[in-house]
Amino acid sequence: VMGFPGIPKTRKLEGHVNNREAIAYYLETRHPNHYRLFNLTEEEYDGLLFNNSVRMSLSFFAQVSQYNFTGYSAPSLGLLFHILLDMETYLAEDPASVAVVHDFTGAGRAILVAAAFIRWEGWLSSTHEALTMCLTRRNLPHEAMLPSQLRFLDYFESIMNGEFPPPVALKLSRITLASLPPVEQGSCRPVIEVRPAGIFELGVQSAEGGVEFLSKGKSHARQRSVRPSRGNRRV
Repeated sequence: VMGFPGIPKTRKLEGHVNNREAIAYYLETRHPNHYRLFNLTEEEYDGLLFNNSVRMSLSFFAQVSQYNFTGYSAPSLGLLFHILLDMETYLAEDPASVAVVHDFTGAGRAILVAAAFIRWEGWLSSTHEALTMCLTRRNLPHEAMLPSQLRFLDYFESIMNGEFPPPVALKLSRITLASLPPVEQGSCRPVIEVRPAGIFELGVQSAEGGVEFLSKGKSHARQRSVRPSRGNRRV
């Protein structure tokens, strides 16, 4: 697992940036002809990314599997399983092969896929164990993962345990306000939080960023189709 190989053209990275020449030299000297890059960013590149960029005039062609995640999100479950099968198929071809998984920073998206793959292969007994190991190896805090990424790891763990999510996603189609909320200084910013089991709270966000919740209730959505999930929804 690593960050983007080199300086991306579409994203300004804060802090450390991987040296493209160093990565190319390491892969070609340690794993010649036995590695594949799994690119989880929006920025695609071809297999000649490192061509003529390594000292000693080293030139080679790197295998790249391109997977475009939009923004910092988690992949769909279908895409996640496709990536895992792609990695598994490649690694099964030769015991010497290695998979190099990267996003822009070597954190959220790359850690998600690495943890899911470890669980998929049965190297650890749970996705939580795999996630903890990946974060520890990368010296990253748990906060490096977004709530959406943790939620999809929970979904993945449920599937691995034989529990499948409902085939139809629920969609919030309407919010009705019976009256206007209190207005401070002529304006307000309504906020609604939708939580597992259909619980919702309606509030107003102040100029300082705090949220005062005004009402609480239960949605009339199909409760049986709502799966428990990690973290709250904010709409």
